[in-house]
Amino acid sequence: MRSGGSTVVVPIGPTISGVLATSAASIHLRQLYRAAVVVIGAAILLLVAVDTFANNWALNDYIGNGNCFKTPIATVSDVSGVSAAYTFRHDLALDDVSQIGGWMLNYTLDEFISVNTDYYVVSAGAYSLPATTNLCSIFQGEYDVNLRADAFKIAVVTNSITFMRGSAWSHLLTKDASEGVATSTMKSKELVALDYVPTRLAVDLRLSDPFNIANSSETQHVVMSYYRIFPRSFCSGCTPIVELGHGSCNFTLVYNDATSSMHVQRSANIDQSIYKLGLMLPKSAFSSASHYLKAIAIAFALGGYLGSRKTVQWSEVDHTATDSIFAKILRTISPKYFPYPSLALDFRMFCYNSDLFVLLFATSVILDMSNCFAAMRNMQVYNSLSPQFGISLQLYALEVRLLWINCLFLKVLKLGWGVLSTASYSGESRLMGYLNLSSVTSLYLSAAVLFFVPSFIEFNNSVTIELLYTSEILDPIHIDAFNGFYLRCIPAIVVLLILNMLGILTLDHVLWHRHWTLLAKNSLARQAIFNSSSIVCDYCDGIEPDTDVGSQGSLLICKARRLSTLQWFFMNHLRCFGLPEKELRAKKKMLQTSAVMTSTSSEDVKNNAKCIIAQDGDGHVHLLDAGLNDVTALVYNIKILKDSTVAIQ
Repeated sequence: MRSGGSTVVVPIGPTISGVLATSAASIHLRQLYRAAVVVIGAAILLLVAVDTFANNWALNDYIGNGNCFKTPIATVSDVSGVSAAYTFRHDLALDDVSQIGGWMLNYTLDEFISVNTDYYVVSAGAYSLPATTNLCSIFQGEYDVNLRADAFKIAVVTNSITFMRGSAWSHLLTKDASEGVATSTMKSKELVALDYVPTRLAVDLRLSDPFNIANSSETQHVVMSYYRIFPRSFCSGCTPIVELGHGSCNFTLVYNDATSSMHVQRSANIDQSIYKLGLMLPKSAFSSASHYLKAIAIAFALGGYLGSRKTVQWSEVDHTATDSIFAKILRTISPKYFPYPSLALDFRMFCYNSDLFVLLFATSVILDMSNCFAAMRNMQVYNSLSPQFGISLQLYALEVRLLWINCLFLKVLKLGWGVLSTASYSGESRLMGYLNLSSVTSLYLSAAVLFFVPSFIEFNNSVTIELLYTSEILDPIHIDAFNGFYLRCIPAIVVLLILNMLGILTLDHVLWHRHWTLLAKNSLARQAIFNSSSIVCDYCDGIEPDTDVGSQGSLLICKARRLSTLQWFFMNHLRCFGLPEKELRAKKKMLQTSAVMTSTSSEDVKNNAKCIIAQDGDGHVHLLDAGLNDVTALVYNIKILKDSTVAIQ
């Protein structure tokens, strides 16, 4: 306690007297808030679990439910076999397909029936479609049929290139979505003149199940089921992504016995009929690496979290010891510990704050981005017609992947600025302080925008026109990969994610300005905010104003067991920048000079003195006592054994 003749040293000198008390109502609200955060966090982790299993293309392919779509081509080996087995519509046969379109069909069929395919053949759900769904009108037309057979099969194929103009931002800022738009009669040169670019080459093949009709000239109504094989390539000659489907149509037709032909006058989707969706997603070194990296990241997070459940021993610098890479990796998940429980960290901190987990998980997301977007869009198109809980959960799980892109973005900014910044002490750089979130609540808020990414992609590609092979020969038209249907969306999505994160950061710092001011006055919080790659400051809770020094400081009274685990997290899961505390040497010299002038008892200083958390130039985290001397591991571990508290200012 202070005495009348003592000289107050700010902010190091005084001993602990107390912190501001909080009301019962405030405590109750804080408990409700924490409960809500826990529920949201559990929901996010549930979506990650769903994504890990339900959206695992390799696992889905191994289960094999997607193989049912092989039925219509089970007895053929190439396009010529399809032509012999099916009766095509007169004006939409295989001769009405471009050369590159024919290659796409041959490639798809060859891969589909191959045992060792370079595709994941996945089942993507079953959907109840309304009568207004336009999947059947393509069958309207003339077919040659042979009623002497027990049953016959019909087919139809179309080939087209999709032209698009502008982006989501140009649609918002200009009138390119409403003025000077293309018409269905325009050719490719006219489209290019209007700033349209080719983005996707598609071949839509429909193959019916065997069916029969009556030998009668009267109008007949027949229910016909069909398969869809729909390869789409996003650059000329590139490996196509294939949509597979199985649905039903209601035919209104007339048979002409004189010409042995059938005229389908009307073909419509059956109301609430079931449409099964499948996908052929390309296998690659990137997609394979994505699965392995995600598994490693999850195992690493679980291992780190389990390791943090025990009280980690305090670590001090040993310049004589050299650690192998294996020893460093092992220490991240299996540190030396005391057999005492620790609640210093929860699982969220490893998911959102650990450098290695964020890097591995975000990299796995980026490597699987093409398959993710393809699956997301195709499933969203059908699920929007009749939403289902299970499919919606899968879609949310795909969308929440981008949350770790947000985390990686912030970490890259902090690490990059840590290299470029000329800050000489912790807390000097305001930009470094801006690149932090006060809690996971803000991070969860940033995820709200992610659920609109599929709609954003559709809006980005909304100014579109189809150019059919029946209107113009498509082979001379080349599709640039950077203009591809999904790749052209990436810049707009990146801008959206950046604006989203900057908006969340600004909102966080404006709404919680007093909280950030309080954190900046505490040495432990400064290590997280200004002196490491940490981006979420949830684990710095419990900091209160220091009543001994008025508005000049803040105080955290925490268990020694908690602090030692936090030291391990800083040094093994984060990148520490090694900036010193401001004027630390000058303060130490001042303390030594004023020591004889203070009347605080040595016992008070020993038991109640305030400490400082600081880093050395190598990024090692130290605890400094009231005299700014380094607390040794031996002394600190005794505090752990006694379950003592530590006051950090």
